[in-house]
Amino acid sequence: MIEKSYPAGLVGVKKVLIKGLENNGGECIKKQIKDYIEELKHFIVISPSDFLNKKQLGKFIEENKIDLVLSVNIEQYSAGSNVKDRNLTVGYFTAFIITAPIAAVYAAATEWEGYAVASAEMVVFDTSIDKIIWSKKDSVGIHEKGKSFVSDAEIQKTLLPMACKNLVTKMLNGFLKIYVSQD
Repeated sequence: MIEKSYPAGLVGVKKVLIKGLENNGGECIKKQIKDYIEELKHFIVISPSDFLNKKQLGKFIEENKIDLVLSVNIEQYSAGSNVKDRNLTVGYFTAFIITAPIAAVYAAATEWEGYAVASAEMVVFDTSIDKIIWSKKDSVGIHEKGKSFVSDAEIQKTLLPMACKNLVTKMLNGFLKIYVSQD
């Protein structure tokens, strides 16, 4: 797990608008961003009530005195495993009394493998200077192994949030390091 690193030197409170999270994984990434930056007490996340076109977005930013616009384009958010194949093989051999010992040996000798990948581009726009102040494209992968019987859904439910959290933490750690050095 990637640890959050909050640099010293942050001052004041900035209003942040998070946008661009329409793709698969958007809710997870938005929640992780919100949790990360609000934990600092130097940022307040302001959310529009619905999807805004470009003109409405500009008005929303101005009326709410938004300091930073954090835009995220999710490129990949997926998980997979060999759990189904392993469980089917063990189940097949277990079905027959004569092959049940093979199932036990196979289950003990093999592991399932699961992975999750989260990839995105994050851009931070400073409204006070009307300029992009930081941009990064990054990916995070999680790989796990185990011998227990789990479902593919359990693998996704466990690994995708980990990949999501690690990606956001990695990217925001990088942004804050640069952001503090610019002030």
